[in-house]
Amino acid sequence: MNWKEFFKPDGKKYLISAAIFIFYIVFIFLKPIIIASWGGDIPIGTVVEVPDNIIDYILKTPFFVVISIFGAFDMSPFPMSALTKNIIFLSNLLWWYFISCLIVYSYDKFKTKQ
Repeated sequence: MNWKEFFKPDGKKYLISAAIFIFYIVFIFLKPIIIASWGGDIPIGTVVEVPDNIIDYILKTPFFVVISIFGAFDMSPFPMSALTKNIIFLSNLLWWYFISCLIVYSYDKFKTKQ
């Protein structure tokens, strides 16, 4: 499989990207409840904490990349401009599409071996 086939848009890839987005949104809002159910303390007024598990790192990788780029040029992205928010949003979409391409490729590869 070449790169053109790997990134070729497909219904499965769109569906998986949408599922990752929904999982991300649900995870953001349910994370404080999950932490509280395990006996952890939740800072009052916060929805998202500093990433502390692998799911946070995978889903928020583009955010960290954009923040690192701004930090490399001694530009503070906080408070973020509309352009910065758009860059982060678009990089998240591309990252989630790449993850969905990996999932579909892995599934097809595994399916053909059986």
